[in-house]
Amino acid sequence: VYKATERYGRHAKLGLHTGAVRALDWTISGQHCYLRSNSYEPEELYFWDMEAAQAAMHVKRLQDVREAEWQPASAKISWPNQGLIQNDRASDMRPSHFVGAVQCAPNRKSIVCGDANGEIRLFRNPCLSPNAYGR
Repeated sequence: VYKATERYGRHAKLGLHTGAVRALDWTISGQHCYLRSNSYEPEELYFWDMEAAQAAMHVKRLQDVREAEWQPASAKISWPNQGLIQNDRASDMRPSHFVGAVQCAPNRKSIVCGDANGEIRLFRNPCLSPNAYGR
């Protein structure tokens, strides 16, 4: 991560993921700036405090980010999307249709996801039920 206000000098290296990072979201409200990073294989979700003194720090207290609003809200793995993830698994735990893209509507009422089968599905936000089936 590079800091624009310091002539794009390196601010931090976010290195906890063991797989490719597929989504990054910033907080859009609140008094503090956080970054959310998400990898799909393996499924990992990390939160980063971007205002830490020397460099970004991994957030260990999830209550610090629980109420945060995220932009663009593209992380496949997140609290409002948990029904998408559970719905993404067949009974033997293999992916039934790989959810490749997720986006929350600007009004925060809907979540849309695209999968490997070329389908785009619309869900209510939050989508918490493992039995949710989008339109």
